[in-house]
Amino acid sequence: MAEPAVKEHMQVLCMDDDEIVVRTFQRLLVSYHLSVKTTLDPTEGLKLLDTYTFDVIICDMRMLQMDGADFFAQTRNIAPDVHRVLLTGYADIDSTISAVNKGKIHAYIQKPWQNELLIRTVNDGIEKTALKRKNKQLEKQIKAQNNQLKELNNNLEQMVEKRTQQIRKVLKQLETVNEREKHEHRATFEILYNFINANPYLDGTQAQNIAATCKQLATRLGLDNQLIEMTEMAGYLSQIGLLAMEPELYKKPTKELTETQRKLFYTHPSTAQLMLMPAPHLSDVSEAIYYQFEHYNWTG
Repeated sequence: MAEPAVKEHMQVLCMDDDEIVVRTFQRLLVSYHLSVKTTLDPTEGLKLLDTYTFDVIICDMRMLQMDGADFFAQTRNIAPDVHRVLLTGYADIDSTISAVNKGKIHAYIQKPWQNELLIRTVNDGIEKTALKRKNKQLEKQIKAQNNQLKELNNNLEQMVEKRTQQIRKVLKQLETVNEREKHEHRATFEILYNFINANPYLDGTQAQNIAATCKQLATRLGLDNQLIEMTEMAGYLSQIGLLAMEPELYKKPTKELTETQRKLFYTHPSTAQLMLMPAPHLSDVSEAIYYQFEHYNWTG
C-alpha cells in the first residue's frame, strides 16, 4: 500500500466571515512568527484541512454558511488531533455548550479578544498538538519494534526447537548405545565435544582452555575427583547451546552484536540445558553449564 502524501505544515487556521477580523488575525499571528492560513468560508476551511496539516484552528461561532460547532464537528473526522479554539462575540451559553458537545473544542475566546491571551492560547495549542503527534509516532515505532521482536522470537523458537530435536535424536542414540555404561560420561562427552569442535565458527581450543581453567579452579577449591571431572566436562561443553543458534550470534565478538542479538546470545546456557535434558547422567554437567554466567558469589 502506498504511503499517504505528506501535507505541508501550517501552524494556525483562522476562520471568520468578517474579513476585518480575518485580516487582524493574520497580522497579529504573523507578527509572532507563526505560519497562518485564513478563510471566510467554512467549506474552504475544510478543503484547507485536506491540503495542510494544522496545529490550531480558530473559528468564529456565528457564521452564515455553518456555525463553529458544526464546523468543528466535521474537522474531528479530518484532523482529530488539531487544537480547536472557538471565537465568539456572544454571551450565549447554549452556543458554547453546543460547540463543546459537537465540536469537542479545547478552548474558547470572547470578542473582543486580548492579544496576549490569544497568543498564549495558540502557543499552548501548538505545543499540545505537537505532543499528540509525537506520542502517536512513538506508539507506531514501539508497535513496529514489538512486531519485529515477536517475529524474531518466533523464528528463534522454531530454529531452537528444530536443532534441539536433532541433537536430542543424537543423544537418544547415544543413550541406547551406552545404556550399559551410562555412568561413564566420557564417551558421551567426547562425542558432544566433537560437535563443537566440528563447527567452523566455534573454536575447540577455546573449549579446551575453558575446561582447563574449570579443572584448576575445582582442584584449588579442594573438590573431590568426581566433581573435578564433572567441572572439566562442563567447561568442554559450555558452548554446546550455541549449536542451536544462528552462526551470526557467535562467529564474532559479543561486543559487536546488537542489543537484541546479545540478549539471544546469552540464552545459550539455558538452551544447552534443554538439549542435555534427555541425558540424565549429564544432569550435573548440564546444571553447571546453565549457571556459567552466574557471579561466583551468586549476586546475578
